[in-house]
Amino acid sequence: MGSMGSCHDTLGQVKRVFARREVIISAGGADTPKLLMLSGIGPREQLRKLGIDTRVDLPGVGQNYQDHVSLRGIGWTIHPNISSSLLEQISPSAMLRYQRSRDGPLSVPVGMCASYLLNVHNPDEPTVPDIQVFLFCALDGQDYGLFSLSGYQESVQEYYRPTLGRDGFFMLPMLSRPKSVGTVTLKSRNPFDPPVLDHNSLSHPDDVELMVKAAKASLKLGNAKIFRRALGAEPLKKPIPGCAHLEFQSDDYWRCFVRGMANVMAHISGTCKMAPDSDPMGVVTPRLM
Repeated sequence: MGSMGSCHDTLGQVKRVFARREVIISAGGADTPKLLMLSGIGPREQLRKLGIDTRVDLPGVGQNYQDHVSLRGIGWTIHPNISSSLLEQISPSAMLRYQRSRDGPLSVPVGMCASYLLNVHNPDEPTVPDIQVFLFCALDGQDYGLFSLSGYQESVQEYYRPTLGRDGFFMLPMLSRPKSVGTVTLKSRNPFDPPVLDHNSLSHPDDVELMVKAAKASLKLGNAKIFRRALGAEPLKKPIPGCAHLEFQSDDYWRCFVRGMANVMAHISGTCKMAPDSDPMGVVTPRLM
């Protein structure tokens, strides 16, 4: 099956664009499988339920959804007036500085000061990192929750209440190669409806155990003597809501912590898997066919 071009809506006007040679769909990890399935390319049974004629039965479209999983809540307070607030980091002066000299707080992802690549779980590949830990030069709630805590449920916001407005930093561990996989499916046959994303994170038990080790490694990094000596760093020692019944910082506590504070990074990949012809879940080959 070949493609001659594309049809798209621009400000309410339907426009058609035709190709002389080929059409490459590059709509990201969520919308690429959506476009394929709306075009009749995907799992036959799913398309049939939505009344979409199957042109190519490709069961791998929208499957194998992978995403990085990160963990919030591992933070330290420090002496006042040391770190920059989020508002200072995105201030007009910071923007002007970056525009003029390409340096300053906006020359890196907002708030990020350092990144550690570590192997904490896989002795068979000791030189291959299985986690990445980001050091952010601000504490969740330092902006009084205006941005950093928006979207969190009330119990989590209450957890951070004692540190609102306090200077500090936090470590954000992330699984580099999680084993859990999810799906991208269609909500309807309406092209204007967003796809349904099920990241299915932490469904594989190995991911939970690796994140427990990542949390401990992050705590060890933040408790380094240099942070205490130079900044007066003090770790947050209050148990999170829902885990207070467990021994603080025991393995069971960390498992509970991971379940309550982990989130995905929106680094969607794998939903149109590149694989050899012999793989039934492959969508494209290394030749992009």
